Amino acid sequence: MTNDHALKQNALATRAPDEGGWEQHLIYAVLFVTFLVAAVLSRFVPWHWPRLICSWPGRSSVVSEARSAASKAIPFVYMG
Repeated sequence: MTNDHALKQNALATRAPDEGGWEQHLIYAVLFVTFLVAAVLSRFVPWHWPRLICSWPGRSSVVSEARSAASKAIPFVYMG
């Protein structure tokens, strides 16, 4: 490992966290809760809305469905 490479790794490891980090976590939390409620409600209807929107291979837990949907929706939050 070169000295320059070691300095870059050290700079990355010691830099301060993003100042807008809590806002990103708040947005993700709101999306996660929204999709969690939707995933729970989808268990009570005869048709499954997630399969209509996304191609999920099978039924998984409501938490993993909500996590997947929130992760897929995050980029659309930042689009103008």
